[in-house]
Order: sequence, then C-alpha cells, then structure tokens
Amino acid sequence: MVEMKVKAVAYDVDAKQPLMILTDNEERRFIPIWIGDSEAQAIACELDHTPPPRPVTHDLMKTMLDDLHTKVRRVVVNDLQGKTYFAKITVETEGKEVEYDARPSDSVALAVRFNAPIFVTENVIQKAAIHDKQKMQDEKQRFHEFVQSVSPEMFTGAPQPGAPQPGAPQPGAPQPGAPQPGAPQPGAPEPDKPGTTRNEPPEEEN
Repeated sequence: MVEMKVKAVAYDVDAKQPLMILTDNEERRFIPIWIGDSEAQAIACELDHTPPPRPVTHDLMKTMLDDLHTKVRRVVVNDLQGKTYFAKITVETEGKEVEYDARPSDSVALAVRFNAPIFVTENVIQKAAIHDKQKMQDEKQRFHEFVQSVSPEMFTGAPQPGAPQPGAPQPGAPQPGAPQPGAPQPGAPEPDKPGTTRNEPPEEEN
C-alpha cells in the first residue's frame, strides 16, 4: 500500500461534477476520483478550515464518534471494479479495531477530520494512477492550473464575484423544453466512479 493525501478538490467543467485528486507524498502519482457534490463540500470545507454554518453529515459523524470514544485510524482505497472505487475505513473503539466497507469520498471526508492516514493499494495504483513521467508532469501542471481557477466558495455555497443573483434572468437562456447546451453526454463519469480525464486511465470511486 502507498500512503496518499488529498492534493485538491476541484470541479471538472467537462464532466459537470467535482473530483478529488489523491497523490503520494512525493507527488509522483495522481489518482483523480469523481465524487458527489456533498462529499466534495465536506472535504473542501475541512481542508480549507471553513466550517459550514450548520454541521454537515461528516461533522455529525465525527461528533458522534468522539462522544463514543471511537477514532478513525486509517482509510484504504482497496479496489477498482469497472468504473467503481471501493474503500475500507478502520475505526478503533474500546481498544479494538473494526473495519467497514465505504465509499472513498465518505472515507476521506472522515479521515481528514480525524487526521487519519489515507492509503491506496498497489492494485488500484496500477489500474488508475497517472505514472508516466512526462504525462505526470503535464497532468500536474494542468491540475495546478485547474485548481487555481477554482475557489472554495464553489463548494461552500458563497456567491461568486459577478455571479447572477437567484431569480435573475439569464442572458441567452434556452426556452423550456429546448436542448440544454453543454449537457453531460452519455458515458460521463459518475460520482464515486472512475472516469477518464481526456485520454487518461479510469479514476473514480464508489
């Protein structure tokens, strides 16, 4: 297994959904995993130290686990079947470790709250990681530019500068029933499933 960290949570404008990017400590290999909106918000808020006005599901889970004297010890992204990632989350309670099947997004959202390590098995890395040196450098640069263009407010619900206000008419908005420009095409990556970044290998979660 290889210990990894969350490099970034960003928004894939092509797939129209968020993704988290895991990387090893040397940042030599990257694994993009498409996730759901709520999980992206939960991870991004914790990484940016911007708690929401009210506790989200993973905040509530941490509070409950703390009250029960239970800690998250580690998370392992242990399998990739087709386009779905799988993970195991290990907690310690009353001196015993218990392992649970979980989605990588939920597991990571809890891991960052408990400062627990995140591991990825070699099997998953071989299937999904970007490890070609030149390709990795290109992807690293593209991810860097990608992340720089995204603000945490995208996931926390704060208004974006220059964004239209709710209820305001949208210039050039299509009429009801008209085809929606930029609608996701069939085959776009689904939350918690591996997808593809242009010509990259599949990378996503369950």
